[in-house]
Amino acid sequence: MSRHSPRPTLHSVLLKDLVLGFAAAVFLLFVFLLISKSLASPWIDRFDSVISAWVQSYRGDVFNRILIGITKLGVESV
Repeated sequence: MSRHSPRPTLHSVLLKDLVLGFAAAVFLLFVFLLISKSLASPWIDRFDSVISAWVQSYRGDVFNRILIGITKLGVESV
């Protein structure tokens, strides 16, 4: 009797590849920022300002949509 380990499913292989790829991308970004901090600084500042502006302009709208969605779910379930 030979014991065979179960073959990995496509989903598990893709999930593992996705996690490893994401970890590698984060690591490479971290290395890039450490090596060329002065070069990357304007891009980081620009990205940060864009995200901050988006959060400030849409914070109320998104919060209201979430409350409306929760209210609709509550009303429909009753």
